[in-house]
Amino acid sequence: MNSKERRRQKRRADGTDHGKAPNSSGGTTQWNQATNLPTAFIFGVEGVEDYVNKLADLLGPDCGVHTTESFCQSEACSPTEIKTLLKRDWVVHNIQRVERGEEKAGLLPLIMVEGAGPFYTISLYSPTDVVRKECYAHMPNTNGLSYDDLVQLSRILGGPERVFLVEEQEFCDTVGCSPEQMEEHLTEHWVEHDIRAVLAGREFVPEPIVVLVSYRNWLVTWRLITQRDACARQQCIEINELSRLYRSESEKTKRDPSS
Repeated sequence: MNSKERRRQKRRADGTDHGKAPNSSGGTTQWNQATNLPTAFIFGVEGVEDYVNKLADLLGPDCGVHTTESFCQSEACSPTEIKTLLKRDWVVHNIQRVERGEEKAGLLPLIMVEGAGPFYTISLYSPTDVVRKECYAHMPNTNGLSYDDLVQLSRILGGPERVFLVEEQEFCDTVGCSPEQMEEHLTEHWVEHDIRAVLAGREFVPEPIVVLVSYRNWLVTWRLITQRDACARQQCIEINELSRLYRSESEKTKRDPSS
């Protein structure tokens, strides 16, 4: 099965694939003369499907496809709320620049199809860091953990205020190692904890706690790690406490400018 058919099957399962509609316009694609607009304008349903498949092939297997209607159903928002939701939680990309390799789409890119009669607008988005990290708990994982297991793990570890969810690249950027060196760095400087043992109450995890998430081809791998060196762990605790204190004072100032 090729990647195009795999995406088709996934969209069917998600309810976001509406099949190939009758070609009322000959499938002709009409391009806007401008070359740097963030959207693409297409005339005809068949032209839309061909273009979406081509763009999805370029973006890879992690790409999702939604119509505005199916997106609203997925996000439980009304059509009038969709623009506000996209502006708040998603980053819009310039499709034509992405096609030319001048701009890179983020992780979990989303192709959005909006239709009005025979004319269609194609837009490309990726979730913000916060929204993307919230998505991981709802995705299949190699650990065999259910969503309820992950909720329970978060509760045991002290909730979002006590746990830092970090992606692999984010981790490498922070500690100053290349992705190829990550496993070596983890072995030398970090302790990896057994998530199942933590859930069963057989293993205690000292703070500060990092949940390292690895994402590949719609599969997430969860890793629970803490600093091996006691001095480094204490330094992290102090930095985290200062960060929380600063955040608390900043929020207080926003609420009461006179303080």
